[in-house]
Amino acid sequence: MVQNLLEWFLKYLESRNGRLNDFVSVYGKMDSLNPMIQESVFPYFIPLLQDGSGSLFAIWNIHEVRLNTYQHLISQPIVWLEAEANPIAVCAKNFVAFLSLLPYGGILHHYFSKMDFYLLENRTKEHYLKDTFAQDLGNCAKEYPEMLDFNKTLEKEYGISPALSPYQVFLEAYDTEPNLEEWLNQRVENM
Repeated sequence: MVQNLLEWFLKYLESRNGRLNDFVSVYGKMDSLNPMIQESVFPYFIPLLQDGSGSLFAIWNIHEVRLNTYQHLISQPIVWLEAEANPIAVCAKNFVAFLSLLPYGGILHHYFSKMDFYLLENRTKEHYLKDTFAQDLGNCAKEYPEMLDFNKTLEKEYGISPALSPYQVFLEAYDTEPNLEEWLNQRVENM
């Protein structure tokens, strides 16, 4: 059933006119990527969702043994590409972890922006993991009632619950996947 998760998600977005809380679908639309990196990363990024600021989530098709099929794409990491290019980092180890973040809606932009300090100043993980996020999760569901159905479907059909801590999901991905910023810099230098 998990191999159909990306397909289900894309059909769900289609049924909602491409919208999910604060995000709009940009699945596969390469022009949603920053023009300066489009050419160097074309086969590696598959845009998913974009917010109003132009920041986006994309599948990072980095692991070559994982082919471009739905089944293999959901095992690739998900990256957060902030419109002003900071932070640029892996935010979820795979599509399942990514879906556990989406119930937080637009507040994710704030969470990932705060991660600059972790990325740039080597703050300890504990600094981020002590927070609780239930209120933010509830506020998103109030503002976007469709998220209740989205969350119920994920839980019932796929066993995916909202992340207890978006930072935990982010930090696990950042600490275990390749460094996106270094990888991007190498690609651009080799052009």
